[in-house]
This record gives sequence, structure tokens and C-alpha cells, in this order.
Amino acid sequence: MEYIIGVDGGGRKTVSATATLKGEIIGIGKAGPTNINIADRETVARELEKTIKKTMERGSVKGKAMITVLGIAGTERKRCSKIIREICEELKFAEKIIIVSDAMIALTAATKMKPGIIIISGTGSIALGINREKQIARAGGWGYLLDDEGSGYWIGLKALRKVMKAYDGRGKTTLLTSMILEKFKIEDPSQLVDIAYGRKLTVSEIASIAETVSKCASMGDEVAIEILRKAGEKLGEMILTVIRKLKIEEEIIPIYYSGGVFNAGKYILKPIKEKLREKQIEIKLEKPFLNPVVGALMLGLNYLGIEVKGEVEENLIKTARKWGLINEGN
Repeated sequence: MEYIIGVDGGGRKTVSATATLKGEIIGIGKAGPTNINIADRETVARELEKTIKKTMERGSVKGKAMITVLGIAGTERKRCSKIIREICEELKFAEKIIIVSDAMIALTAATKMKPGIIIISGTGSIALGINREKQIARAGGWGYLLDDEGSGYWIGLKALRKVMKAYDGRGKTTLLTSMILEKFKIEDPSQLVDIAYGRKLTVSEIASIAETVSKCASMGDEVAIEILRKAGEKLGEMILTVIRKLKIEEEIIPIYYSGGVFNAGKYILKPIKEKLREKQIEIKLEKPFLNPVVGALMLGLNYLGIEVKGEVEENLIKTARKWGLINEGN
């Protein structure tokens, strides 16, 4: 059977999907991080092999895929893209390998290449948009050391700093203290120093603290709410930058959001809306209908000269729903 594979890889998890040339998704696989900026080469190779093996087994396919499109976070940088390609060549699971950013497959899945913007905030953050002329522009996504404002990592780091300030007496008392201590199974904020510098917290571990911040915000903690408000503003700034670069002038601009940070709901979405409202820009803010990995499959079909419309598009949507790759509501 001729088939293709799509991969959506990030700093905490990776999802892959196998599909026929008719757009029927026949298997999916899940694994850990494949962002080479966050995980080491050995880990990335192991997790990539794991997810590919799972999706092929579930799809009951053998041999090489005709094409595999990998949307991997961090591959905008040549060094990262080169390493991912080398790993793929070692694993030998496809005749042709296409490597793009995770934002590109998310944009494809969300907009179907019509005017709009995707804002992603997971471990890292990035905004990517497309206009009527099919021009694409981005803002952010430069990694946790140089950028990634409003991301899970950014939020997690802010939370850790707020806890230490509260412990010092320089900041407000916050629920974050007890929740973060519980998360790391320690009894005193000073022990965070040993974890951060001794054991060395990974980027993924720091990003995972965003979930704790979200929980504290839902419990009314003012410090947590403020961290998320500022994160939303940063993401709003990225969206505004893309709108300006692409000169998008739709009456209502479709903005799609993706990534674990948005599980915070209104605490992150409201400040984004307010930031754009300040510039008198009307938007429709919603989750993408299709999971980003479906965008990778769409790109794969396009590379083979197969248009994603009619029966092919219907098959993709129908089988994406079967595999839980659709957002049914916002």
C-alpha cells in the first residue's frame, strides 16, 4: 500500500499519523520530545523512531512511506533541521523527507492556506500568518533563551521567580508557592535552588509549571492571574506584528490558537483580545478545527500533487475525527 506520514513534534510530545493517498488516516503514534533545542540527539532519535513505529503498526503498513512531512519545533534553524534530517535518514522510513516548522503544519491545518494567523504557545511560542497573496510571515519562536515570550517556559520561569520573591518578602504571598513545592515534592522554597542549579531543571520541566499557574489562576490567585495576563499580552503583540508584516486587512481576522498554554482559557485569551482591541482590530479567536499533524499530511499530499479537496478532504476530516484529531468546539 502506498502511504504518507505526517509528524508534529514539540518540546514535550510528538504525534505522528499515517494516511493513504486518498486522505484516509489509518494510524497514529505518540511519543516524547523531538525538539533538538530542548532534548539531546539520542532522545530525539529514540522518540521519533517510537512515534513512527507506532503509527506504522497501527496503520498496518510496511516498507517506506512515499513522503514524510515533519513539522518539528526549532527546525527554522539550519543546524536543527540538518540533525533531524540525519536522524530520518538513519531510520530509513520514507522515500522523501520534508522538514518544516511545527508552526507551518499548524497554520496549514488551521487556515487551509487562506488568510489567517496561528498563535502557538506550548513549551515555546510563535505566531505565523498567511495573506491573500499566499505570503507567509512570523513573529517569535526564537527559542527559550532569546525569546518564546508568553510560552509555557516563560510562564513557568516567571512563576518560579514569583515564588522566590514571595519567600524573600519582596513579593505577594501566592498559592504558587505551595503548589510548586508539592509539584517538586519539596518542603521549602529554598530547595528550589538545589533543583534549579544542582539537578538543573529542564526546559520541559519549567514549561510544565504553566499548568500549575493555570490551576492557581482558576483558584483566584492574583499572582498567577497576572502572570497569565502578561503572557497573553506578549502573544497579542506577536499577532499584531504578523498582521503588520502581511498587511492583512480582513474585516474580521481569523486567529487560531494552539498549544497547552491555552488550557488556561479566559486568563490567557482575554488579554490577547484586549491587546488587539487597543489597535481597533476585529478578530475571530478560536481553536483550529484540525490537529496540526493533519496539516503535515495535507502538505505531504500537496507535495505529491494531490489536491486536498473533494473526496480527499472529506476522507481526512472523517478519519481525523475517528482518531481524535479534531477540535469539536472552542
